[in-house]
Amino acid sequence: MSRSLRRGVVPAGTARAVAVPDTFEPLTVGVEVLQRALGAGVSGFLPKSRPADDVAAVIREVAAGRRYVDPEVAADALSDERSPLTDRELDVLRAGARGQTVAEIASALHLSAGTVRNHVSSVLGKLGLASRQQATIHARERGWI
Repeated sequence: MSRSLRRGVVPAGTARAVAVPDTFEPLTVGVEVLQRALGAGVSGFLPKSRPADDVAAVIREVAAGRRYVDPEVAADALSDERSPLTDRELDVLRAGARGQTVAEIASALHLSAGTVRNHVSSVLGKLGLASRQQATIHARERGWI
């Protein structure tokens, strides 16, 4: 079990949401990790890159006795093909999925335009593609966004 999960695991029966920290590496949560976490009493599992409102909603859901596993985390855990992209790179693709400009993406994600361009450049390099539109289509077809 990863160090970040060990810190968030609580005794069975205790409701607790777990935030999976963003890293520079792609989020790779396997079925085994989810099973161990849920078996250890973790009731909520989501990446911390989610907006604060989403995290608060999950905490309320867990406090009400329900379980929550972020759909993207679940899909990634069950997917045969792991995304080589970081959560932030996927956020940039999502934010620009309808053809938004770099400035619009930057504004929506509270980033500088240069940071957005760096993320796009990284995505294109990792996927071996020529355009952000191609990367968005590629990521959608694989269920990454």
